[in-house]
Amino acid sequence: MTTDEIRIAMAELEGWTKLRVTVKGSGAPERGPSPHGFPFGKNYEASVSDYLADWNSVHRVVNHALTDAQRLTFLRVLDDLTLGNGQAWFPARIVTATPLEWCEAVLRVVGKWKD
Repeated sequence: MTTDEIRIAMAELEGWTKLRVTVKGSGAPERGPSPHGFPFGKNYEASVSDYLADWNSVHRVVNHALTDAQRLTFLRVLDDLTLGNGQAWFPARIVTATPLEWCEAVLRVVGKWKD
């Protein structure tokens, strides 16, 4: 997947709709309320998080979009992506994974990852 495809898929999982990708690659809403309930107007501008560089943004998606069962699967997928053997879950690999690896794990769990 391209970085723009990843950003858009993650934003959609967080609840954003009507995204457009700018030249710099960040998404921005075209119209309507943000998923956080803030209205867009003249004096308010919102931008989609940079999921590829911000663990907090990915963590919000994990908490918002995944069920408890999917979260467990997410941890197993993330372990595999960080060269785990699937036999022994090692938390250090999870916390040292990059935001991109977190994004890939989330998107694989929900079936939106494209190879």
